Amino acid sequence: MPLRHVAVVLVETAEPGNAGAAARVMKNFGARRLVLVAPKFEPMDGMARAFAAGASEILRGAVVAPTLREAIAQFDLTIALTGVQGHHRVLECIDAIPTNLLKGRRPEERIALVFGREENGFTNEEANLCAWRWRLPTSTAFPSLNLAQAVGIALAAVAEARRQLGHPAPAVDDGVTERALRSGAHPKSKDYPATQEEVTRALEHLRAEMIASGYEDSVRTDAAISVVRSLFARAALTHRESQFVRGLLRQSRWRRDHRA
Repeated sequence: MPLRHVAVVLVETAEPGNAGAAARVMKNFGARRLVLVAPKFEPMDGMARAFAAGASEILRGAVVAPTLREAIAQFDLTIALTGVQGHHRVLECIDAIPTNLLKGRRPEERIALVFGREENGFTNEEANLCAWRWRLPTSTAFPSLNLAQAVGIALAAVAEARRQLGHPAPAVDDGVTERALRSGAHPKSKDYPATQEEVTRALEHLRAEMIASGYEDSVRTDAAISVVRSLFARAALTHRESQFVRGLLRQSRWRRDHRA
């Protein structure tokens, strides 16, 4: 099942061969969009091209972004692949097939699978920029996967989850242009999914209002924001709903300022 609407995002990849091997396995599954966040090499590095082995066009078309937030801003669904679970990093999925993360989502939604650094993965802040956190069920004694292996397993799992959910399997050349995939164009209806940037802005607005209203304990604030982030993800927040939430928060601020 070609994954034309699924992108692979690699954060600060250090080894060009890893990016090349990731591009090769992406082509195996029909995923074409590679996003490199502050990579330590040029996308068309010779080693990267050698490991791509027939998929150098994916490297050539890779988008380079300076930060993870900018890299995932326009995606409808973002999933961080991580092996770490902590106080502020709840894993919503520990499974070989992430069906629960895709259930209720439309097949055409733009999905970003986000992978951390080879040596130390993500920071908490980076992981929390994504809607969901998913850990592949690797051995606890030796959980780390090679980056390209993790990309291949994740893409295969997403393809299987889509099949189980009855999503149509497009032809390999389904007429969707790279420009259309990158443009982020939506139908005129405001019921389309909120982008990750819209979700992040709503959460930032909520955090500001919490602090302004006296909710100043940073640990409790972070925990509360994490809960609301998960709520938004489960609800598949739409563009209209994100505007509504921010409108409520603006009105709350206005009323408080005018009472003072």
